[in-house]
Amino acid sequence: MKVWVYYEGDPRLRPGFRQLFRGFRDSARRAGGGIEFVAGEGTPWKSFYLGLSKHRDDRVLLLKDSEVVNFKPEKELAKSKFKFKAAHAKQIFWMVPCMESWFLSDPGLLDKCYGKSFQAAAIKQWPCVETFATKRILHILDAATSGRYHKTNGAPELLAGLNAGQLRKCAPNFEKLCSYLESIYRQPEKY
Repeated sequence: MKVWVYYEGDPRLRPGFRQLFRGFRDSARRAGGGIEFVAGEGTPWKSFYLGLSKHRDDRVLLLKDSEVVNFKPEKELAKSKFKFKAAHAKQIFWMVPCMESWFLSDPGLLDKCYGKSFQAAAIKQWPCVETFATKRILHILDAATSGRYHKTNGAPELLAGLNAGQLRKCAPNFEKLCSYLESIYRQPEKY
């Protein structure tokens, strides 16, 4: 069985997602399956909806920004113009409130990627990176990188460099996605 992860974001993020989830992809391959990442074309909801029709014998997931910290997944699903079944809610995973929150989990990676532009004082190790508003997260990244962070230019390298094990500890919604993937292939990811 294959898993198709339709994600909200630019197609240039695909290599970063593939690298971040490499352990799961290896487990899937050993089990005779696979994990593919697909950029949501148009809207993530539409891509997810079409993916459900296209890949009926596989698992289809949606990975989407929540945009806010305190959100209700059921309400988000109901807002969509597509008619999803209640069971589809279990196939939707959230980057709370946005993908950039994940980058706050690894100041060392930001230092490695931004070198002399990295401002260590702007960032610290938080026990949970899903507690800040999107605007604050982007402000922190901007300050930490001396204004050099750019969503589509910087994010692929940062995604690829993230340590999934470390991220699981401080991003509960990322942990939910990882646990779900482990349940499919019945093997914990090796870090």
